[in-house]
Amino acid sequence: MEGQGEEIKIVLDSVHEKFTTEDGAAFLQYKIQPAKNPEEKQVMDIQHTYVPGSMRGLGVAGLLCKAAFAHARNHNLLVLPTCSYVSANFVKRNTEWNDIVVPEALTSTL
Repeated sequence: MEGQGEEIKIVLDSVHEKFTTEDGAAFLQYKIQPAKNPEEKQVMDIQHTYVPGSMRGLGVAGLLCKAAFAHARNHNLLVLPTCSYVSANFVKRNTEWNDIVVPEALTSTL
C-alpha cells in the first residue's frame, strides 16, 4: 500500500504475538488459543489493533488484518475477532475471510 510516497510493510513478530508496521508504530496483537481436542483447530484471538493518528486513513489497520488473516489461513487456524475494529469493520467488509472466522463470532458480527 502506498502512503505518503512510501510502501507500508507489515511484519510478523511471533515472539510478542503481533503484526506490526516496520517501524512498530502500528500493530495488531493476538493470542493463540490451543485446540481443546485433536479434532479442533487452534484459534488466533485478535485482541487489539492500534494505528497512531499520523497513519490513520492510509488503510494500515486493514493491512494488519489482512496479514493476520492470511497467516491464520496459511497455518490452518481459526480467527476469533475480539478486537472491536476487526469484528465491527474488517470482518463485515471482507467476507472472503469468513471461512476462517470462528462461526459463533461470525454470526454475532452480522
